[in-house]
Amino acid sequence: MLRLLARHRGFAVPALTIVFAVGVKGSAAFGQLAGGGLSDSGYAIGGTSVRDTVSSLLAGPTTSTVRPWTFSGDVDVEVGATDSPGGIGRGGWQPVILVAPDLILNGVTSRLNVALAYSPRLAFYPSTSSQTLLSQSFNGSATAVLVPDLLYITARGISDVSSRFGNTSLLSNSFVSRSEAVQTSSFSVSPYLQRTIGGYGTVTAGYTYSQTFQDSDNQFSNNYFAPNAGQLAGFGTTGNLQTNTEYGSYTTGENLGRVQNIISGTASQYSGSYYYQGASTFSVSDRLSYELYRWLTVFGTVGYQDYNYPRSGFSLSQPTWSIGVTVSPNETSSITVQYGQVAGINTVLANGSYSPTPRTRVYGSYTVDIQTGLGARQSLLGTTGVGPGGILLDNLTGSPTLTNTYLASQSPLSRIKTLTVGGALLLDRDTFTVTVGRSEFEQLGGSVSILGVPTSTGTRTDTLYGNLNWQHDLNPSTSLSSGLSYAQSNNGVFYGAPGSSQDTLQLYTSLNHVLTDTLSTSVSFSHSERFGDATRNLSAAFGGSASQNTFLVGLRKSF
Repeated sequence: MLRLLARHRGFAVPALTIVFAVGVKGSAAFGQLAGGGLSDSGYAIGGTSVRDTVSSLLAGPTTSTVRPWTFSGDVDVEVGATDSPGGIGRGGWQPVILVAPDLILNGVTSRLNVALAYSPRLAFYPSTSSQTLLSQSFNGSATAVLVPDLLYITARGISDVSSRFGNTSLLSNSFVSRSEAVQTSSFSVSPYLQRTIGGYGTVTAGYTYSQTFQDSDNQFSNNYFAPNAGQLAGFGTTGNLQTNTEYGSYTTGENLGRVQNIISGTASQYSGSYYYQGASTFSVSDRLSYELYRWLTVFGTVGYQDYNYPRSGFSLSQPTWSIGVTVSPNETSSITVQYGQVAGINTVLANGSYSPTPRTRVYGSYTVDIQTGLGARQSLLGTTGVGPGGILLDNLTGSPTLTNTYLASQSPLSRIKTLTVGGALLLDRDTFTVTVGRSEFEQLGGSVSILGVPTSTGTRTDTLYGNLNWQHDLNPSTSLSSGLSYAQSNNGVFYGAPGSSQDTLQLYTSLNHVLTDTLSTSVSFSHSERFGDATRNLSAAFGGSASQNTFLVGLRKSF
């Protein structure tokens, strides 16, 4: 998402990548702490409990230049019963087996910085094998110093599974049927030059190649309902996107004292699926800031931006500007608010996090961008990092974020406004996390959904979601984890039912007990539900109304 024009694509990266060093265990999809969902056993990514994850976030990033290499992982096996295999509807109670090995690699040397987390997940239904689903979750980054203070290369990757109809980030992967599951993977590589010229400043120039592709292991291709849907990045279709980006910046150094000037430019050219062919964006900006006090900085930005998407019939060329302030109440808090013209409108932009105490953090952001669904996912390569247990962390606020912001597998070019507010509280025996968000979408080009429903420029949809997670430590080896998540997407126009909504609900509770240093067990119950008038004409196996209750007993072996 676009926070500042200077960061429109976010590909300029520092020589040292900040990573968190904690073990990855468990079976949930990356980013679920932001969305509210946990694995069926009540753990966050990689078996890291809510408390462990929040503790790591509150402690802040590890910034040491050298840290030993660590490799860890686990195998998590959960056995139980569900009344809705793959969320396809009620068919009587049936056995379910969930298997999730998890691996993490962390290391920092003077020349290499690596943080990788990988978590495949198998949901096996012996009595309904057609719904057996293997999904992949990956979040990784690596930065290599080829020539100190001159030449670097960074690689980044993100992969996850979600519903082609969106609105399921809150839910366990076992609630997504094979008929609607889509694996989305994004990878990038960026060689760049970065040189610090004494106290005069730092010059950066580089190139990034990014690729995003989607795979759906089911019979519903882009042409199943509507022959032109895939060409028009239709709601619920799959596609691929390749991006070539050139970028450069100059940031002044300490010689200017309290004054800092950042001049930056970014140009991107797109290809891949029909919709992206010939598309391009360009932006340039000059940001001047002055530190009035240690805790207060004022700034102003002027620039220019250009969007060109010929397949959708959209183009925009305009000057940009903004004025704003950054407030830093303490060493672990920073809040930036600005007002200006960006993405074709005058708007407020904001981001920040505030820690009033060492055990409390509040974070939030309001962003505006022009993107497609696939482009929004690809942009996460430059705006997020690897957090505790492999979760996605927003680079600006340091808070957990989502991989898809409830977008469908694809969605047409839109102006996207996103508000997110959340917080975490760590007490002696209790841990709480809460997140509330809202996204608004204004379509900027014509499209056809996978169901064959045409939509035009100006079509508006929105999504509202919220979640609450709670962990209570009963004793040093036993904990109870519970959570509630809800989302509503007013996207009925894509289903041929304007004004209607698609809703998702999940609640879970899990009792977890540590047997030894490397062995733990759990007993859990989860309820997932999808409903709403928007999907009333769809089958449960393809995004329609459905519910799922699941009981599981799990055993996790760490190594």
